[in-house]
Amino acid sequence: MENLKDNPDFLGYLRKNFSERTVWNTLSEVTKLLEKFLESKKIISDSGIDKDSNLLHEFNGRIRSHYLYFKKELARAHTVKYYHGLFEEVYKRSFLQYQLVARGLDLKILSEVDNMITNFYSAKIILDILLLLKEDKFRKHIWNPDRDLAIQSILSRIDFRGAIEILKDTTPELYPVLKMYYLLYNLSLDPVNLPALRDVHFHLVQNSKKFSDRFKSEVYFTMFNCYIMMKNKGQSGVNREMFSMMKEKLNAGIINDLQNEHNEDNHFRDYVIIALSLDEVEWASDFVERYSHLLPESRKDNEAIMCKAFIEFKKREFILALIHLAETKRIDSMNAIDYYSMFIKCHFELGNSDECSMALRRFSESLKHIKQIPDNYIVGSQNFIRVMSKLLNYTADRTAEHLLDIELLINNSAMLFERKWLLSKISEINSTR
Repeated sequence: MENLKDNPDFLGYLRKNFSERTVWNTLSEVTKLLEKFLESKKIISDSGIDKDSNLLHEFNGRIRSHYLYFKKELARAHTVKYYHGLFEEVYKRSFLQYQLVARGLDLKILSEVDNMITNFYSAKIILDILLLLKEDKFRKHIWNPDRDLAIQSILSRIDFRGAIEILKDTTPELYPVLKMYYLLYNLSLDPVNLPALRDVHFHLVQNSKKFSDRFKSEVYFTMFNCYIMMKNKGQSGVNREMFSMMKEKLNAGIINDLQNEHNEDNHFRDYVIIALSLDEVEWASDFVERYSHLLPESRKDNEAIMCKAFIEFKKREFILALIHLAETKRIDSMNAIDYYSMFIKCHFELGNSDECSMALRRFSESLKHIKQIPDNYIVGSQNFIRVMSKLLNYTADRTAEHLLDIELLINNSAMLFERKWLLSKISEINSTR
């Protein structure tokens, strides 16, 4: 043994990555060797006993051990806090034990484990299908991919509600997880359906102890994206609910999403924007101070400075907001949209029409080169440019027709960035006419 520890060939062998088939073959060989070893051990210690009887006794003992391990492994599906991938892990590991148990001669045990693995696998299949359809539906709503696969149409015809009610009877311990995926799937069919979103949120809170923080973070992230879609479509009434959910999430210590590298996976700026929309300026400032250190190094300073510009703008400190903007870098598409829209708003508030006009042209040109961002963000930005251009025209000639055009454009734009601010400018103009 000491020689093996120092043998470079043996150590190199241990460090290799083996395929699943290689591991399976090795386990089979080890099992055969153990059978021979136990047979020999029993014969030596109890001579005169029939070899086959000894082997059967030892083998049945090991079958019992595999049976207990099978039940223990299968139980992990509901005793461990659920995380994405748990059911797949449990199935693979329990199925290995199931195959070993199936080699035994106890039909009662075999029937029991067969029912257990079949019921669990049925639940896993429904979960996998719901996950597949949910992800595909959300992807279509956000990125508008042009694809319509036959398998998705077929799977969508399944009566998931009925299937889950059946599984509630056969595997009641898995019901909270299955229902969560069913509710998320329902939400994916119409992400701006507020009652569907509230159903997801209620179920998450009611079953919080059954889900890992990582999974809860994923659900919060999905809900937040749906709230943003509602907000972008003019449902500003959801801001208070969003803010309440943000605080709930932070108070629970679920903050890992703030460390995500990519803008579309990190809602840091959105937390600030939502708080400011509700005049929660102090909360927004405190949030930036307390949580900006979590941001990835590549974007930490830029994101924090941009959010400080948002805060100064809310406080009507337009010069300070522009100073912060000058310190930022347009490192991705969302940064560019934030920069130009804030720059234009600041100069409009300061009465700098020429600066606004030049920035609008640069903003319009930059949108032609923006990549890796949902189409509705492009549309929302383009509509903002159109409204701002008309607003500048109105401030130059004060023609009533221009003002009417602006109001119609705002009301008819399903996607429009800075809608609330633009409406406030129209309101100010109307109050002085």
